[in-house]
Amino acid sequence: MNDFPLTGQIWRIDYGEIAFEHDYRVPGKLSFVLPTDGSTMTVDLSVTELREDLYLLRFEDGGYASMVAIEDLAANTVNTTMFVHHDSSMMNFTGKISRVDG
Repeated sequence: MNDFPLTGQIWRIDYGEIAFEHDYRVPGKLSFVLPTDGSTMTVDLSVTELREDLYLLRFEDGGYASMVAIEDLAANTVNTTMFVHHDSSMMNFTGKISRVDG
């Protein structure tokens, strides 16, 4: 996790119809605002480097869903699969990532 290059930064994850600002400023944590009620959620974040500039991220959204995302920093793309716990459904999202803070 210490080698994750986004640590200490904020990045916009834009899926087109929905976008999030992912706050990676705390090592091992991910903070974001929920689109449903505007509250901020902070979750434990697990990161695995797959190769240079390609990372697998895993986190659970407050018991509602589990997410697995592939962030390709070289291409500025993200592919996310969300597993919804209450109905065992899966949703896939593809989008762009861009740095928010300077």
